[in-house]
Amino acid sequence: MAGVSIDWMNRRKSIVEVRIIKELRGIVCYKIDFSISSKKSICTSRTFGKGVMSFNELSEAISMYTARCAEKLRSQKSCAVLVHIFISTNPFKVYNQHRAYHSIKLPVATNDTSEMLSYVIRSLEKMYKKGYKYKKAGIMVSGIIPTCEVQSNLFDSLDRLKSQKIMETIDSINNKNGRDSIRYASQGYYKKLKLKQESLSPCYTTRWSDLLIINISNNTNGL
Repeated sequence: MAGVSIDWMNRRKSIVEVRIIKELRGIVCYKIDFSISSKKSICTSRTFGKGVMSFNELSEAISMYTARCAEKLRSQKSCAVLVHIFISTNPFKVYNQHRAYHSIKLPVATNDTSEMLSYVIRSLEKMYKKGYKYKKAGIMVSGIIPTCEVQSNLFDSLDRLKSQKIMETIDSINNKNGRDSIRYASQGYYKKLKLKQESLSPCYTTRWSDLLIINISNNTNGL
């Protein structure tokens, strides 16, 4: 196909076919964009394997999701000014239902896990209702801007330079020794909450237990 005349292709086919011919001849028509655009919003949410009634367990899950969002913000060198929290029971069950959603506008855009947690936990305490089995929870951050464009607040008392160094140190240690090697106490230590993963695809290339097993028969009849 690479040997087809471009003039002939121009007369009888569309520009798409012409570009394909040029690409086959080594003429670049479609430039590859290697730049990674920053996300406009980041969400971390999970559906629990079983209903969660304890505030401590729910708080640990929400804290973990907050930490994940903050890590993703730092990885793309961004900060967020809005944090959204949502919790809900299972709408397909007959027991009492409760859903809650709350948005927090931060005084200064941040990617500091500890700062975000301080607002999130306080809000969760107001949202949580005792006696309900929560099935899903999550955190979403929006109003994302580059770190270099964050505007300070006249009444801000947080030492943000120190905060930045602490976050960089924590990320460096966790990248080297494994995720959550260093974590906040509110995240908990033990994985008490099992996720609902009924439709999770097998990890054929990264988990030994998921490798395909092929039985090769020695029967040569018919050959």
